[in-house]
Amino acid sequence: MSSSLQFGTSGWRAVLAEDFTFENVRVVARAIARFVRRRAERPRLIVGYDTRFLAETFARESARILAEEDAEATLQAMLRLVEPAMLVVIGGVVAWIAASVYVPLSKLGSVISGR
Repeated sequence: MSSSLQFGTSGWRAVLAEDFTFENVRVVARAIARFVRRRAERPRLIVGYDTRFLAETFARESARILAEEDAEATLQAMLRLVEPAMLVVIGGVVAWIAASVYVPLSKLGSVISGR
């Protein structure tokens, strides 16, 4: 595991297979779950993923860790650019979703996302 995970304005910044690993995905998912559990007894989260390399697998692992931490996690494939924003707005307003997790989202291209 990396000693220091780097987060920017667009989220977690990491190179696939260097810092963006299954072990670190588990660390981040567990931290998110524990954070939202301080605000809700059984929080509801949506874990979104796109078509990039291993995105669905990372999302499934995130959802598994969230469930281990007593957070209700729903997987959602996001195939269009507008879906992540819609997910947060609609989920928060309509379904009282505590948080959303989108795996992976990056402006840095293939070095980060593996594509």
